[in-house]
Amino acid sequence: MEVLQQARDTHQQATVLKSFDNLTSTGQNNRAKKIAKSVCAIFDQAITESCHLEDDPNLKSIEFNIKEKSFYFSVDKENIEEVKHRARAAIQACDKGQITRGGYRALASISQDLSHKRKVSAERKDITYEINEIIPISLVNIASLSSDDSVNSEIHINNAEVIDNVQQSIGKEG
Repeated sequence: MEVLQQARDTHQQATVLKSFDNLTSTGQNNRAKKIAKSVCAIFDQAITESCHLEDDPNLKSIEFNIKEKSFYFSVDKENIEEVKHRARAAIQACDKGQITRGGYRALASISQDLSHKRKVSAERKDITYEINEIIPISLVNIASLSSDDSVNSEIHINNAEVIDNVQQSIGKEG
């Protein structure tokens, strides 16, 4: 028995937590997740003891700081349509405002309300697939077309005004 107690004491001494500053980024995130899970468990226990069954209490999110690093966990189940809508809005804002992916990542790290990179990236791929289905793009080998005189032998546009405008636009005024 004495040996077993010594082993337990040694194990408890060995599991002393490292300082948050001494953890890797993954370790910091794992510790924050562990804290969030503990808070969820405490909340679940508290509602069983303190709330009526018809009250339907709901923990939506957990937000806290450790050493100036902010953590936000959404506990509520995400509405898939809302997540998709928010990701598309982020993509549209990035495209219109010419925000780079790196710039968006920096913004998302500051604001917990912005969708994370993986969700935005997946939605961007879906949009690209949808557009490719609607507007098919095909490649044309220009080298084979330039050697074929049949394309240039027939005049497709014979309106002089249109020809002049095209020549001015491309900088080859006749």
